[in-house]
Amino acid sequence: MMPRNDDKIQGIFITEIEISKSLLVKIFERFLGRISPRKEEVNDMNYFPVRDCDTGDNLVVTLKSILRGIKQTHRCPKRELIESLQEEILLEAARGNAGMIFTGWFAGFLNYLAEELVLNSMSLAHAMERGRDWGYRVFAEPREGTILDPIAISAQTALALCENESNLVSLFEGIISQARVAVEKTTDRLGDLLRGKNTPEEIHVLQAQKVVDAGALGFLIFLEGFQEAIAETIKERAGVVVVIKGEEDLNEDALREAFSPLGDSLDIRISPSRKRVALHIHTDSPQKIAKVARRFSKIGDFRIEDLTEEG
Repeated sequence: MMPRNDDKIQGIFITEIEISKSLLVKIFERFLGRISPRKEEVNDMNYFPVRDCDTGDNLVVTLKSILRGIKQTHRCPKRELIESLQEEILLEAARGNAGMIFTGWFAGFLNYLAEELVLNSMSLAHAMERGRDWGYRVFAEPREGTILDPIAISAQTALALCENESNLVSLFEGIISQARVAVEKTTDRLGDLLRGKNTPEEIHVLQAQKVVDAGALGFLIFLEGFQEAIAETIKERAGVVVVIKGEEDLNEDALREAFSPLGDSLDIRISPSRKRVALHIHTDSPQKIAKVARRFSKIGDFRIEDLTEEG
């Protein structure tokens, strides 16, 4: 019922990404690309709060509206874009219950990131925590067995893992794994949610069919798209800062010879012990930088900087 993410993200190591217009567009495009072919599946899961079979449709319309709003902000500084998302775009885009909860969650998520404008393990966890708090406020009466379940477990998992998992792609693996379990468990809550609306026999049939909450399934699909968007940033032009941790002395001439053909604005700083090096480069292929860095030794950090004209 819920396919796993593709193998193409396995082995990708990214510790930090700058928040930018291009990243936000990518996140929503990947979510839209994943949910559009599953729209009817999500619609069919729509039993709560009413059986109107439109959760998938509403999320697709919400995403298209968000993307349209972001793309219309030409040469908009990043902080202005985030403010516009929170004050206008997300509010005007929301459709249906799931759209309202999701946009409320994302507004809270952005609210935490608005100052430093970087996404790393720690900021992701706290942004998810704030998104959870804002998402709960949207509900007049928060209920278990809804989209709030994967929202809550995602924040809880991110906070538990962030100190020991610096790789954003791997961190998302843990978050998605627990969110998937939370979505599957919404089946067990159908009796509480549908009591008085459906007969016990009808609820039993739905549980036997493994019906899950439509909004919860939509949020899981969003998380998968978010992870994919992060993984794909390693394939596009960016500024890269990589920290290499060596077992033996690192040679600056060898580093320059290896990395110079891969980009420009190359800066290298080696620690006094010569066991660690920080390297900065502008490149069309961050993935090649990671591949070459691994030839020298272990990668400690791999940060991606935005090189667009946004302020």
